[in-house]
Amino acid sequence: MASHAYRPAVPCSAKSSRSGEPCRAFAVVGTTVCVSHGGAAPQVRKAAARRRQQRLAEERATRSLAAQGVQPLGDPLVAFRDLAGQAIALKDFAAAHVAELEGRLTGHDAKGTEQLREVVGLYERAMDRSGKFLADYVRLGIDERMARLTEAQAVVLVEVLDRVLARWG
Repeated sequence: MASHAYRPAVPCSAKSSRSGEPCRAFAVVGTTVCVSHGGAAPQVRKAAARRRQQRLAEERATRSLAAQGVQPLGDPLVAFRDLAGQAIALKDFAAAHVAELEGRLTGHDAKGTEQLREVVGLYERAMDRSGKFLADYVRLGIDERMARLTEAQAVVLVEVLDRVLARWG
């Protein structure tokens, strides 16, 4: 089933320069104007085609993610906090494995060339990523935002309870 098989008719957004009345023609697909009001111009057609392709790609991606069971983002603050926590957990995991190397941070490849062990590189990348998450976390004031959100939710809950009790009491 093609997603572009059905498209509701969109009226042209132009107005007559003589009467001031809205145009009664339909807009070219992907635009806001009809052929007479610029919908046939090459740059307009090109932009419309780009928007159509982008919309189709977004629809395909949405269907693909839904088929994989990916859920839309709920609370972005919680998601960011969780992602930062996962980055720190990865850093801690890599740190534990680096500690197990007990000073043997390098190894030798098949040619005998000394190589830094991959877990050390993983640890370095995880430290950088964790540092960036923590800097953003502080810069964005995630804790303060979450506290304000929780307080606002509590206020709404108290108001609802007060109204329910007032109605019954």
